[in-house]
Amino acid sequence: MPEKDPSPGKLPVMDWVESAKKICELWLKKIADVKLGKESPHLYQILVSGEVLFISGQHDKFESGQVEVHNYTNEDEVFIVSAGPGDDIAVWVPEDILEQEMNH
Repeated sequence: MPEKDPSPGKLPVMDWVESAKKICELWLKKIADVKLGKESPHLYQILVSGEVLFISGQHDKFESGQVEVHNYTNEDEVFIVSAGPGDDIAVWVPEDILEQEMNH
């Protein structure tokens, strides 16, 4: 993990073919941890292999990334963190968990 979020000029530039190949390679790897950037909602997916997939969380008009965690034994239990336009973050949690947190 980098100590601070990379600046846009420091990111590698790939054409769509290179990008698609890289995403297909990473698709098969397991995610060990997920983190958000400190200043912007950049998304870091830390893979079991030690590789880090960085997804920029900055865009003025569009959602730039989203992570969902599903409980496959309970379809109603879904956690979502979404990086929205303008460094905004939206979070969805199962209603029963939200109620428990609000009552504490």
